Amino acid sequence: MASLDKGEAKQMLFVTALLFGASFYLLPLGCVLHAANLFPLLGGNASFFVCAALWYGLWLLIVTVLLRYHESLLEEFPTWVEKVIQRTGISGLDWFGLLSAIILLVWAAARSFLHFPLALAAIIAFGKLAVTKVEPRQLEPARVPYVPKRMLPEELTPATSQGPRRESPQPQEGVETKTYSWTYYRTGTESCPQSHNLLILIERYRRFRDKNPSRQRQPQGPDFPEFATNGITSEVLEMAKYFIEATQQYDWSHYDEISNVICFVQDFPYSLDEESVSIAEYWRYPIESLYDETGDCECKSILAAALLRALGYEVIMLLIPPHGDQPGHAAIGVTGTEGIPIQYHFLPYRGKRYFYCETTAEGWKVGEVPAEYRNADIRIYEV
Repeated sequence: MASLDKGEAKQMLFVTALLFGASFYLLPLGCVLHAANLFPLLGGNASFFVCAALWYGLWLLIVTVLLRYHESLLEEFPTWVEKVIQRTGISGLDWFGLLSAIILLVWAAARSFLHFPLALAAIIAFGKLAVTKVEPRQLEPARVPYVPKRMLPEELTPATSQGPRRESPQPQEGVETKTYSWTYYRTGTESCPQSHNLLILIERYRRFRDKNPSRQRQPQGPDFPEFATNGITSEVLEMAKYFIEATQQYDWSHYDEISNVICFVQDFPYSLDEESVSIAEYWRYPIESLYDETGDCECKSILAAALLRALGYEVIMLLIPPHGDQPGHAAIGVTGTEGIPIQYHFLPYRGKRYFYCETTAEGWKVGEVPAEYRNADIRIYEV
């Protein structure tokens, strides 16, 4: 059975208040209950309040049961609520709505008890909006202390690169050296060339290639953890260590570190699965993409997700199903952290904001979504 986190519980109260207000006054159930006097021993007004409380409790029970026993609804619920709030502009009326609801409550107490439950429901709804923290929008990435929780073991050898270090790795038997060169365009006028030499163990590469589930069946969304999490090898960790050193050397923010990873993955040449491996749908493990130096949108998204997870960021996989003449697509979402400018293009999921990251086409920054995907049906998968 699924459980609600704090953010989902607050959204549940907001939706329940809206459903109660709409059903109680638009039906109009409120007038019927007020005239019916279902609890005569309590008196007219008291009977009305008890009926209103029971009706609100019924809606709360319905919403709670639906969310707790239907995990698909639980996953979509926060996203749906956020979209309603954004598109209606109701979030900008938080304190004004709360003040108006309090005035309505006072007026109802003095003039008409019929509107008393409506005022209480409005106070709950707008109170939830008012106490929800809204992050201030930043136009430039802020300089922040370098942090987060890492997966990297200390015994890994230092990364070699044109940035943090210049020495070349020593050739070893059964190991192949791959050299990657890309440019991180930090601003419109500031570009930062990057280069890194990575040693890949051939035996490990072949092991992951041969066990790849894509060789037996077509991979699906629930397979992402196998690729993006179980596929984190020493090569991925070594590559992640390079990004750490680059961030430290240039005094970059978390936003820069994430953007550098995205630029690295975007630079990989795109290839169709049928052309590169003669399989209609083939998802590469990260080590396969690093060795093959190519891939389609799923392969590049899996590589980006593995690198960012190794760096300590929370990541989700995004799948966009085919629609009409538009082919399917894959991308990732990364949690908002210090230094990431607040953009419009994020996906609320389980009480957090995940910024869209385009991993296939070059030039797209964190939070920017290509026009053809802005209104698409985006499906979220955890890794």
